[in-house]
Amino acid sequence: MMHAQRFATMREPDRRRLADGSRAPSAGGQAHSATMSAEAMTVLYRALIDADDRNDPAELARIGWQLFSKACIAQQSHLEVTDLLSELRSAARAVIAGQGSPGSVALLRYVLARNGWLPPAGATPLQVLAAPAVPSRRVYGRYHLAA
Repeated sequence: MMHAQRFATMREPDRRRLADGSRAPSAGGQAHSATMSAEAMTVLYRALIDADDRNDPAELARIGWQLFSKACIAQQSHLEVTDLLSELRSAARAVIAGQGSPGSVALLRYVLARNGWLPPAGATPLQVLAAPAVPSRRVYGRYHLAA
């Protein structure tokens, strides 16, 4: 309820600024986040309800499109991450089946290299495990997914 009260006291430009965080990706192919804060979602839902109360079809369409676009981005991101995890699972299973032989490690090395996840040359297993997680640098379509 606190978010709704805060939204009600905001000026219109501030409402739009918060709501604009969920705009659909532009045709330019820029990277977009697949996440949305609970506050931004609350603001959009509140704006949707207000537009409905005012019988403003243009505003309803604009906000509905923002919500739909964000849902599409999240769905696409989910599918692409699922595909990547499936590929990593297959590569890891091949390593286990091949008992760590060089040939069985090749697919895993390829998947890690393609995504920029190979450890630095000369790093020991302990150094790799102790290092902080490195975010993904992979860009799926037009959407960047942070790991």
